[in-house]
Amino acid sequence: MAATAGSDARARRDAQEGTSGDGPGLLSACGGADTASMSKLERPRRHADAEILARWQQLRDADAARLDRDSLVWAAWQGRQLDHRWAAGVARAVLDAAAGDDPQDIDAARARGYALLVLGEVESLGGNLAAAAARAAAADAIFAACACAAGRSDCAWLQTWIASDRGDYAARRSAARRSADLAAPDDTERRQAAELAQVCFDTFEDAAQARALHEARLATWLAEPQPALAAMAQLAVSFIDLRYGRYAEAIEGLHRSEQHNEAAGQVRQRWSAVVTRASVWLDLGDHDACLACAQPALDEARRLGWPQLVGRCLEVMAGSMRLLGRHEAASRLADEAVEVLASQRDSKGYLVAVYTASTAALADGRLEAARAGYAMLVDRELAADALELERYALLGIAEVDSAGGAGEAAVRHAERALALARAEGDVPMQVDALRLLARMARRAGVPARSLAHLGDAVELVSEHMDIEHAADLLDDYAAGLSGAGRHAEAVAALRAANQALRSRNARDAAQRAVAIEVRMKTERALAEAEIQRRAAGAEAARAAELEAVNERLQAAQSLLMQRNDQLKQAYARIEDLSLTDPLTGLRNRRFLDQVIAADVAQCVRAHRSSALMGLDGDAAPADADLLFFLVDIDHFKRVNDEHGHAAGDAVLVEFARRLLGVTRDHDHVVRWGGEEFLVAMREADRREAALLAERMRAAVAARPFAVGGRELALSCSIGVAAFPVDATDPLACGWTVALDLADARLYEAKRRGRNCCVDEAGPVSPAPPPRRADYVDSR
Repeated sequence: MAATAGSDARARRDAQEGTSGDGPGLLSACGGADTASMSKLERPRRHADAEILARWQQLRDADAARLDRDSLVWAAWQGRQLDHRWAAGVARAVLDAAAGDDPQDIDAARARGYALLVLGEVESLGGNLAAAAARAAAADAIFAACACAAGRSDCAWLQTWIASDRGDYAARRSAARRSADLAAPDDTERRQAAELAQVCFDTFEDAAQARALHEARLATWLAEPQPALAAMAQLAVSFIDLRYGRYAEAIEGLHRSEQHNEAAGQVRQRWSAVVTRASVWLDLGDHDACLACAQPALDEARRLGWPQLVGRCLEVMAGSMRLLGRHEAASRLADEAVEVLASQRDSKGYLVAVYTASTAALADGRLEAARAGYAMLVDRELAADALELERYALLGIAEVDSAGGAGEAAVRHAERALALARAEGDVPMQVDALRLLARMARRAGVPARSLAHLGDAVELVSEHMDIEHAADLLDDYAAGLSGAGRHAEAVAALRAANQALRSRNARDAAQRAVAIEVRMKTERALAEAEIQRRAAGAEAARAAELEAVNERLQAAQSLLMQRNDQLKQAYARIEDLSLTDPLTGLRNRRFLDQVIAADVAQCVRAHRSSALMGLDGDAAPADADLLFFLVDIDHFKRVNDEHGHAAGDAVLVEFARRLLGVTRDHDHVVRWGGEEFLVAMREADRREAALLAERMRAAVAARPFAVGGRELALSCSIGVAAFPVDATDPLACGWTVALDLADARLYEAKRRGRNCCVDEAGPVSPAPPPRRADYVDSR
């Protein structure tokens, strides 16, 4: 029977997972295949997927007192970004309880190591990089002592991102290579993650070279089923797209990276991809899109308390505000970014925030604040990957000095910035420095020197006409030439300025077109994602009632990264729900209409074969009939009238469960309407119809229904008919005739006093209906 089969399946699943039926499946919860042949913490997955996230949520919501130590540590490890405060609390509790551990207990050592790693990552997210590095080192010593290769690789992985936050990119590369080297030879997840990280680093530093080296491998990685690896590959491809001006593709790729990171439980990386999208919108000049993208990331970063993410959001928003001319708002945002990142003064993020704040202060007219920020960048020793900030800061100080009337100091700083820009081949910076020197020479009354500086800048621009202010520079140069009486050269410069202006306008128009195209695609993608989220939410609401719906929801969640497939899943689910009664979970009339034709055809074929063989009706093959049982709850109106409709619903749900308990999995049990149900038994024998009907009646009347603390004695009446109605002539009439016969016999059962079954031979085992007194509260 259906109920028995379901219980057996659950028992088998519990036995495989090593649990009892009333507790969470801890073994399967802790890594699937990882734990089939090893300890939960010997090689836990570094990054999650849909199945791991569902299992993590199960453990997160469970009673911690019922979970063993390794299960708790596994859950903290998988949830270190999903719920970092909870994960840190679990890790501290495990470490506090570890004082009495046996020093020779390898499992206990691994648990301590991963608890330390959880705390290290949480501290890294919170900006306490020194404490995070100390935790990673302590964990690495434990893992080295117990020969846990996965743990040592994970320690190096954490050190990779600590170095990245500090802006020490050489240490970042070294740690990533160490993470790969420390992983076991068959640990493909950790080895591939480390290799992909190094490809990403190549892409960030030189996208053109990275494209030449890694484009083929990146295409393979984009199809990687592990979402964390696919996210890193997508991020690298997006940076290559940006390098070549493919903004639409870059924004779409960053959106996919965000989705992959969400599926992998990588919360910081997810929001980091969102902020990167905001910065691309900023480059495109679409400030509405930039701010709309950055604001929710900022809100979430503040809620989480992660300073690096908060600082990045504020820095991008400050840049947008400055370009919009809202200098006071830009200064406020940039100053907050500096304050938030003050605990990470060695990080490149902090240095960039200081430069942004100084530039915003200069635009806002706060010269002393701008000078202080620029001077800090000039005076401190910068890492190689942050050296460009020195020349930008020098030029900023020159601007401050020039605005404050300190002409000689301004010239010194501008010339120093120009020298550094020439050494590094930074053409835009050289042009900006020469233009500033030209302006100061003109104000100082030395037009020849001003013209010479402008001439040097024009020579640079002639080979780089895509520089942002080329048209303005040529206009200034033309004015200087005209003032010097060099009119023919001035006219040529004006023509070049007009050509540069036309080129800039064309670039701006193309950029606006790209922004519009990207926004349309993004809005469409977000709309599709919203449809997917709503569909998933609708399924989740029914998960408590229908285990099958819950399984479909989990499948849909694991496929969120594939938007088209997700929509197909949602459409299939809508179709399935239209065939299901929402209260009882049984199929409905529409479902029967779709499947009955095939069942009738099978039944007719069996009986026609019997007729062709010359068998009479009594000799028809067994299990060839289609039996209809129309079942109606007796006196159901009393339940609703005396106990309320909630009690009536509970009775209907329990009634459906009992019918399922006495039918087979492949029988159709349908809620026909109200308190009336239809059971269509396929491949059945009409000679057993009376016995089957009596079994249903007895299952209902055998014991009372427990409803809200009450016990209600209920019964049912059943009308029975078989198809074909005439076994010797299966085509004589359709299946609806048999259904009409069952309906008429149901009414005959009601007329005979209820609590009985009626088939073609008449009543079966009549019994007196329940007394009215049976409806009282039996407590």
